[in-house]
Amino acid sequence: MFRRIFVLDRDALPSVASVRAFAPGAPVELVAEEAATASAGRPDALERGSPAGRSPLDAGMLVSALGLQREDLVVVGPNLHRSARARADLAVRLAIQHGLYVLSVGSRCPAPAGPARHVAFLSAADATELSALSALLPRFPGVARLSGFLVHEGHGRRAALEATLRAAAPDRLVSVIGFTAFPSSMAQAIDRAAVAAGVDLVVVPSDAVPDAAALAGGFFAADALQSAERPTLVLPRSTRAPVLLADRLEASDTLCLPGVTRWVAVERDGPLGRVQLDDSDRVLWQGSALGHDLGVVALAAGSGGEEFLALERAPEDRCRIRGLTLSRPLVLVDARSPVEVLAPLEPFAADSHVVFVRLRWDDAIDRLRHKLTERAPWVGVPLVIDASAWLGDGGAGDLPEAVDPIRLQRLAARLQSLGARIRAVVGGSVERPARSGSEPGDEDHSAQEVAPSRVEGNAVRFEMDNTRARGALLEAIAGARRTVHWQCYIVEEGAVAERFAAALTEAAGRGVRVRLLIDALYSRHDIFRARNPVLQKLDAVLGIDVCAYRPLARVPDLVALKQRNHRKLVVVDDEIAVVTGRNLGAPYYTGFSEVALTRQSSYREVPWLDCGVEVRGPIVARVQRAFLSSWVASGGAPFEPGPVPPAAGPSPCRLVLHDGLRDTNTFDAQLDLVHRARERLVAVNAFPLAVELQRALVEAARRGVRVQVLFGCARPRHGADQPFGGGVMRDLADRLIRARLDPVLRAGGEVGELVLEPLPGWAPELGRVFPYVHAKVLVRDGEEAAVGSANLDVTSAYWESEALLFVEDRVAVGELLAQLEPLLTTARRADVNDARWQLEASHRARLDRIWPSLVG
Repeated sequence: MFRRIFVLDRDALPSVASVRAFAPGAPVELVAEEAATASAGRPDALERGSPAGRSPLDAGMLVSALGLQREDLVVVGPNLHRSARARADLAVRLAIQHGLYVLSVGSRCPAPAGPARHVAFLSAADATELSALSALLPRFPGVARLSGFLVHEGHGRRAALEATLRAAAPDRLVSVIGFTAFPSSMAQAIDRAAVAAGVDLVVVPSDAVPDAAALAGGFFAADALQSAERPTLVLPRSTRAPVLLADRLEASDTLCLPGVTRWVAVERDGPLGRVQLDDSDRVLWQGSALGHDLGVVALAAGSGGEEFLALERAPEDRCRIRGLTLSRPLVLVDARSPVEVLAPLEPFAADSHVVFVRLRWDDAIDRLRHKLTERAPWVGVPLVIDASAWLGDGGAGDLPEAVDPIRLQRLAARLQSLGARIRAVVGGSVERPARSGSEPGDEDHSAQEVAPSRVEGNAVRFEMDNTRARGALLEAIAGARRTVHWQCYIVEEGAVAERFAAALTEAAGRGVRVRLLIDALYSRHDIFRARNPVLQKLDAVLGIDVCAYRPLARVPDLVALKQRNHRKLVVVDDEIAVVTGRNLGAPYYTGFSEVALTRQSSYREVPWLDCGVEVRGPIVARVQRAFLSSWVASGGAPFEPGPVPPAAGPSPCRLVLHDGLRDTNTFDAQLDLVHRARERLVAVNAFPLAVELQRALVEAARRGVRVQVLFGCARPRHGADQPFGGGVMRDLADRLIRARLDPVLRAGGEVGELVLEPLPGWAPELGRVFPYVHAKVLVRDGEEAAVGSANLDVTSAYWESEALLFVEDRVAVGELLAQLEPLLTTARRADVNDARWQLEASHRARLDRIWPSLVG
């Protein structure tokens, strides 16, 4: 009998049922998942994602926190918010390094019908296993049948295994299950064989497997163990051999700014490779102590303005963090820079702190230090800080190296905002001073401003109703006298596009100059000589010019696919401008009450919730210049903008523009708005949250801000969550969107799904409808709102060009909230304790880890 049983799982019921099938009497203790990464008395770690799901669960801390002993059994359940590899790593380390019994319960294990009657062993048929079997079988008095898995049958091995089983269990029925499998698929093959043979429990004696093979097996078997249909019991090592399992901690350096949180990246390097420790890619250091899941850090004075920290997880497992107290300006250098870039920097060391920045998680910190010592011997011991630790972007594994200079500039801006003096930023072979905007004389200054100045005297009107938005835009086109300039991402064929096309044609007929700028790829125009029929027809009209952004004449690479122009702008007569999220098509300009929906309707027939802002006043001139810049960059003939319009209202506005892969202006402005929230923050969007923005929302919720997120179904649904026809792949997007919202929900945020009650014209049996939310809206404290084309995801943050209008007027923002309040009130609230929301929690977490981030 086991002394104690500890169940490590978020939903412990399946795990408890599985262990009770063969251990009915031992006391069971349910253990919160956080015990594997944080011992008692330490503060909860921030929610954050590690690159590629590499976050490990810490076996040593679990043993220490729970006081585990050799006769204890640890059950590793299927519903941990960790990667399959982390679960496998934990099981192997507990059994081999700490000598414990470990039961792995897969997500497909059925509820046992009764006590376990049939146990099967993974065997090599030797004397070591005979000892293990003899010691274990008394724990299973109800087992009537004992089988052995014989992998790669050889001469005499079946007979030897049968003899071993009979010797271990003379009073039980024995059999041999033979099969052949490659090492990488063995766990899956064993699970299938166990199901076919009616096995209730699979047992793996770790004594028969060398340490290195056990670790490799755990690595290759991770996914199979996660989704197994039969539980697997791993027996402990009879003698501990920690040498091959030895690992060490490695940490980045940090910067010591007065009154500022210091951040470091902490990693573990071991036999399974280098892993970033869970919840510690941004370790919080406050004052002279570091309270987190790894241990306590003591502060010690160093020489040359340095402070040293001893990071200790266990007496034999520690590392030292070096913190630089800033007394001089900083020169931030990409740690990958070649020697020809580093050599000219030596004179800077006389009066500046030269600090190297790790921008790629794939670069091990210790190896970077070694290379820098060779490339820049004049620097002495190089100080290496981690960009992701300070930015909180989860390692930026979904971004190409092309954006590294941008991330380096963003880090410089972040440190500058915290009080550091930045002398220069050196990325690759380019040295440029850190700055918050463009220098006078730069081309398209407005497009490069990170924090553009406010423009006073504007009249604004937010519109979330598609029908009214369509009517207002048609009215503006009908009243145009000189010009209509329209930039959008997608032009869809259909009745809505034809109606707008007719309005533009009529305007051109009375002498209005119409310029239409679209994205070639997503409007399917000028792509391998293909033409969008709507645009082709308009282009043939006298007075209408159609220009496509970045046409494609050959198979595109990743940059050509993702670096698109996503802005949606309309400017009429230099007097009226619309900054919006709406494209030119039916989902964006069709009201929910204008369609006759039935259960047989396609998902494409369901309109989307969207938002735009119409503005009059001086800010229109900036919108016009933004259009002009994109128009000329796409090959359009230059034109002369009209004069700046006079004041038209009381609202101050800022137009923030982002050029894909050149800056992150809109993203930084969104983050700034979230960071400045003190009372209430409303976010409306249904794209997978960028990790950095996700963390900002989590931190806002934890500092007491009421965080409300309204999202929708990428594949619209009706009634009792029945999907409309088509769009099956959008189910994956729905799960990913929800996966990125889970941390916000757990932090106390209010996460709601858009719901519409039945409308006239809908089939009565349809019930409620759950549409998609395409709007991109942020509202801070009822005082400031951002509306435009920029989603809250990493694609909008870095890849695609975007436009956002920030309105700083409590009255105008209040009118926007008046449109939002009914939607927030009737939204279907997500609840972490709700069975429906929990049902797919593990699937969402897994998808979040394996989803190819570059897909967006």
